[in-house]
Amino acid sequence: MRVLVIGATGQTGQHVVSQLLAQGHEVTAFARNPSAINECERLRAAVGDARDLQSIERAVAGQNAVIVTFGP
Repeated sequence: MRVLVIGATGQTGQHVVSQLLAQGHEVTAFARNPSAINECERLRAAVGDARDLQSIERAVAGQNAVIVTFGP
């Protein structure tokens, strides 16, 4: 499954990304700072801001699921 993780560089996001990769999913990590993402075989970075509708729309295209992990 192709899964977009919004907030992938936060503590919860990193855990979710790790779990998804361990389960064999293809993960797109959506973050403002892509240098915080260590890309690997099934992990790619999508640069954007969760408050920007256009960057969200680009990142969501082609995904099977979206997980949002940011917030207090």
